[in-house]
Amino acid sequence: MRQTRFTRLDSNTKFSYHIGSGIKLLVRESLKIVAMAIGAAVVYGIVHDMITAHLCVEYFTIVHPPLFPTSEPALLALGWGVVATWWAGALLGGLLFRLLSIQATGLIGDLVSATFGAIVLLFLLRYINK
Repeated sequence: MRQTRFTRLDSNTKFSYHIGSGIKLLVRESLKIVAMAIGAAVVYGIVHDMITAHLCVEYFTIVHPPLFPTSEPALLALGWGVVATWWAGALLGGLLFRLLSIQATGLIGDLVSATFGAIVLLFLLRYINK
């Protein structure tokens, strides 16, 4: 069986890969997209909650259930900023990956997207049923 080899120019460096390594490349790129989306959402959540916590710390100490025993506004903002936004970043990262993979891949992108969608759905169902 003959393996086809592709060569692609990227950032002024030449590299080549086999078709079989395209799966590894796809998974790596999808993880990068989702990780960057989660990171961006968490940074937004922390900044947003820093402002909120310094304006009214009671929002985190009275209205929300306690995540950890502290009343320090910065720590509450860090904790709630991560907890409240990581899932939104994961969902948006998965959707972004899906949009980018529609034209680039066939079955592999569908399988990765379906798996990611099932994980997000299970997380959402878990939190809704609590």
